[in-house]
Amino acid sequence: MMLRLKNRCIVVLKDEEEKSCNYRIPKDLFLKFQKELAEYRSESAKPKPVRCVETGEVFRCARDTYKWLIENGVSTSYAVESGIKAACNNPKRKAYGFHWEFVE
Repeated sequence: MMLRLKNRCIVVLKDEEEKSCNYRIPKDLFLKFQKELAEYRSESAKPKPVRCVETGEVFRCARDTYKWLIENGVSTSYAVESGIKAACNNPKRKAYGFHWEFVE
């Protein structure tokens, strides 16, 4: 997790026992660490593209579907990600009236 504070960053490190430490570091140091640690980033942190089965429209990730849902009057919420992911993981389930699937 990182919060930006006027050219400073807060870095939170957690271990397996959920113990954490917070560090306030300069932004340039954070960017250096970020590049060096990129290869160790967990797979779940990378967004998975999703497709609306009925329309065939593909989105970069579940979070990005909110704009489309709002524009089409299907939802007024920006918090659609968890419902879309749940529908992707269960093909029989719908979210916002549509079936969804992850795109490989």
